[in-house]
Amino acid sequence: MRQDTADVNAAIDAELQLLDPRVRGSRALAARLLDPEFVEVGASGRRWTYEEMLAALPDLDGGGSQGT
Repeated sequence: MRQDTADVNAAIDAELQLLDPRVRGSRALAARLLDPEFVEVGASGRRWTYEEMLAALPDLDGGGSQGT
């Protein structure tokens, strides 16, 4: 397997893990999947930092039973 294919597959696997409510609900598990320099701009235009995302993941849509 080419390295770029392996890297893409690893990224997809990590993204899929972030959909798992057990991962989203565990700061330690989610922190392993996000780079400390992580920054995301959501569809609404809101900017999320690493710390903000780790704090919010359990309550975001797709995470746990209390999604907003």
